[in-house]
Amino acid sequence: MSVPVVALVTLPEELLDRILSELFFSTPSPDRPAWHTPTANFSAPLLTCKLIHRVSAPLLYRNVTLRSPTQSALFGATLLANPELAQCVWNLTLGGVWEDGMIDVLSSCSALRSLDMMLDEGWKVKEWVSGQRPDGSRASGSFLSRGINAVEVLAFCDALGHVKDLRRLTIRKSNNTYLTQLVPATILQCIGTHVQRWTSLEHVEIAFRYSSAQSLEPLNVRSAPELGEMSDVEPVISLSAALGKSPRLRSVTTMMPAVWNDALLEISVNQSLQKIHLVTAPSSPGSPAPLQLILPSALWFKEASNHPRLVELINAGSQVLALGAVPPATPISARGRAMTVNSPPSTSATKHADIEQDEILEAEREREISPCPASSSLTVGNWREGSRGKIGMRRSSAV
Repeated sequence: MSVPVVALVTLPEELLDRILSELFFSTPSPDRPAWHTPTANFSAPLLTCKLIHRVSAPLLYRNVTLRSPTQSALFGATLLANPELAQCVWNLTLGGVWEDGMIDVLSSCSALRSLDMMLDEGWKVKEWVSGQRPDGSRASGSFLSRGINAVEVLAFCDALGHVKDLRRLTIRKSNNTYLTQLVPATILQCIGTHVQRWTSLEHVEIAFRYSSAQSLEPLNVRSAPELGEMSDVEPVISLSAALGKSPRLRSVTTMMPAVWNDALLEISVNQSLQKIHLVTAPSSPGSPAPLQLILPSALWFKEASNHPRLVELINAGSQVLALGAVPPATPISARGRAMTVNSPPSTSATKHADIEQDEILEAEREREISPCPASSSLTVGNWREGSRGKIGMRRSSAV
């Protein structure tokens, strides 16, 4: 009797969805270099048949990672040509700051839930350092005196305003980017402005030591004449102040600052906030950072302990070492030398120790066998001095 062959297309779509989700939801390798392009072709199953294409297309577009302006422009054109695919994008990861295709992508993804973005000086700045192309010719006049492409940065900030709503926001920065620079300060202020409209925001991860202090005046997002004016312009506000007013914010993940600043204190005034997670190092999309073991003697935490609400949130989401959790160190005797545990004592030291032990035992036997008579004028102290003298003479003769 022949066993009927079950083809893949005969399975219910619910099972196909579970099977194909293991292919598209595989964890990406963290910190992939820009030159290392992925070798796996995840779009190959979509070309098999119409059934698998219908089931796989939403899974393929659910998690999207854009690493260059070219990818962003092509992806934006795809979403404009196929609006139904834009509803499938839930999680979007941006590998830098650029202008090409950003408005098309962010305005089309109306079902976006999570946004993971990277702060840097801008894509064109990385190609044209200080306004000069690699071939030696001068770049366009949109660069400022510090080598910043203002139009590119402001266009990126304007594109963020097309995000309807978010549930999770992750902000990272490159190693050579500092919060005191003009571009990161401008983008963070822009994010704080848009956070006021993202009423569904529940979790925010700031993957660096965040400080709300700014040494430079950020660029004016409304100063670019090429950008269209939006009807609903939010008031300018810092990111920490905006998070302190977010109505559904539940948790914040960041690194503990080295010195005190009031950024987390501003966020802690949010009554809907439940936890603050302090991690050891910046996380990556493929590997979250572990929680940091906080010492009460840390400079920042000592100042934070003066604010009960902030300490309550840190205790709820982080690991704080209690002062009584560490047993006191064993006191070391002031007399004698410390010996290494694994090193055996020397031969001479063993010889002296054996001689001293024998002398003490012999003195004890003399005390029991020949006690000092009561009528004698020799006192107990004199008898002990005499015993010590005998022991010293024997020790010198043995040596």
